[in-house]
Amino acid sequence: MSNLKNPSTKGSDLSRDGKTISSFGYTLEKTILTTHSGEKIEISNLVNNILIDETLYTPYSKVTFQIVDATALLETLDIRGDEEIECVLKRTGNFEGKFNLKLKIAEIAAYVKKDIGKQFYKLVCIQEHMYENQKVILSRSFEGSASSLINGICRNDLKIGFGKTIKYHCEIEGTNKRNISISKTDICN
Repeated sequence: MSNLKNPSTKGSDLSRDGKTISSFGYTLEKTILTTHSGEKIEISNLVNNILIDETLYTPYSKVTFQIVDATALLETLDIRGDEEIECVLKRTGNFEGKFNLKLKIAEIAAYVKKDIGKQFYKLVCIQEHMYENQKVILSRSFEGSASSLINGICRNDLKIGFGKTIKYHCEIEGTNKRNISISKTDICN
């Protein structure tokens, strides 16, 4: 199931009667985005391309959705990563099967706003179990500026050297509560 291209609700590599004619043929049955507030949005009509990257050298699959968005979805729903996506792909005929992918958005990449009413971007997602394995929860009191807190978390808790990309999502709880999210795109400097 790798490198699936040009998904639509009609699918690709299908015969006239809707049966799959190659191992790459499929129908995109649904793609549901669940926001931080719990709102569920069907986004299949925004998906222009899907790339599913599976390899024996990683313990997870990476799925990249190329989005063509004329609805300002990023701004309207305040998408910033950590949202859930459920994607269902279906095959019929000789290659029959149904694939239910439960994913988390790890990165929003390749953002381009070409026209006033249209934006393009990629939602880079990984499987939910791998995303949760990378999460670190710190429960203690914090004081100081945001930059010194992030520096301390990078050095002491995540053991990350300077100039390296952080690959963790941190939820900080303590008596002096401050919520700090360190995502894949943040860098310790």
